[in-house]
Formats: sequence, C-alpha cells, structure tokens
Amino acid sequence: NKELIVPIYIKDLNSDQALSLDFSPSELKGAFISERKFYWKPSKADHGTRSIEFVVSDGQAKSYEKISVIVDTTRVVLEYENEFITTANKEFIHRMAVTPGTRLTILKGPENLRIAKDGTMHWIPTIPEIGNHLVQVEIQEKEQTSLYQMKIFVNAEPIISYRPDLIEYVDLNEEFRFVCRSFDQNINQSLYWSLNGPEGMLQNKNTIQWKANKPDYVFYTLLLTDHIDTTEFNGMLYVNDVPKIISTP
Repeated sequence: NKELIVPIYIKDLNSDQALSLDFSPSELKGAFISERKFYWKPSKADHGTRSIEFVVSDGQAKSYEKISVIVDTTRVVLEYENEFITTANKEFIHRMAVTPGTRLTILKGPENLRIAKDGTMHWIPTIPEIGNHLVQVEIQEKEQTSLYQMKIFVNAEPIISYRPDLIEYVDLNEEFRFVCRSFDQNINQSLYWSLNGPEGMLQNKNTIQWKANKPDYVFYTLLLTDHIDTTEFNGMLYVNDVPKIISTP
C-alpha cells in the first residue's frame, strides 16, 4: 500500500527515432509508466518477491532491464537481544521454529550460510569470517511475513604457538623453566594462561617453573583461554635420578 516510483533513464544514438517504453508483466494491478517513471502501489495480494522487466524499443530493436521488488505486508521483526557466539571452522547450528510450507529467504548473511526446509540454519565460518555478522532471514507464512534477525560473533581459538615438547627430560632437583608463547587471530581480545600440574609447579602468566623434586614421569596440563574458547596442551616431564652404587665390596 505504499507507492513505488522507479525512474527509468533511456538513450538512443539515433536522433530521428521515437522510443517507446513498456514493462512486464503487464497484469500488475495499478502499475503504469508516465514521463519515463514506473509507478506501482502493491497490495497485500502482491506480497513476496516480484520480478519486473522494462523494455525500450525504437520500432526495430529492443533493450531489456530487470529489477526485483520485495513486497512486504505486515512484516514482524523478530530480533534476538543476545549475541550468538560460534567458533571458526566449527559448524554453527541454529533451529528456527517454522511450520510446514513456510518459505525462508536469506536476505543478509555469510555466503556459505544455508537454511534447511525445517528451519535449521547451518554455517561453518572460516578464518576470514572472524568477527561480527548480522543475519537476516525473511519468513513468509500464509498469514504474515516476518523478518528474523540475529547477530553472530565468530571467535578464533587461541593458539599455543610455542610450548615444551610432549616429553621433556630433566634431572632430579633440576629447575625446569619454560616461557610459552601464544597467537590470537581475534582483534583486541585478552588471553589468559592456567596450569594443572604436580605440587610445587608454578605458572606466572606464560611461564612454567618447577623444581623436579621427584623421579619418574610427571604430567601437567597447560590451558590458554579467551573466555570463549580454550586451547589445551598436555605434556609430561621425565625426571631422571642419577644412578648410585648402594653397596660396597
């Protein structure tokens, strides 16, 4: 019930030819062209996406141009206040409650996002898609058309880029010390280290320190998190004791 006005600019290198302008489908109710402008006031019966083709003719040759018009009726905006968070290279699945026969159209969103017929949204974000995204889906039901809108933040897992070997060898009572390094592909995101290890093993930010006070294998877990995703490294130390002769002739 709101008028659409589309200016149409045409030209012809021939100066002595009269040009005619028309459109199709011609059965669009109330549509007309006047002074090289297209006028149309759609009704509720016209809801959905409409393809309109314009044609200009000089009596011998014709030229065509198409436009798509989305006619909204009583569109309800359904927007989630909370932001969804997903991880790069892992599938994001979200289910929308829709009835059979509902038509779903992605108006805005990542190129590789798709929606199944049952309303299930599937998306595997890639590394270049790290950051904020706005997804808009048009839900066309029999009685109304809704705009489903949601915000999604794609997070990259933090990377422990420099850490001890899976097995480190130290002597008994030797001081083991290692400074780890990290890498984060997110922008302006803080990283936090934590450690689970034997008694006396200390962690100060990205530094591990321990006096090897007991022999044999010792296990520890190093964690790096941005409070969204956590990367885990499981390592071990083999503490070797110097062999001794405990008997004499």
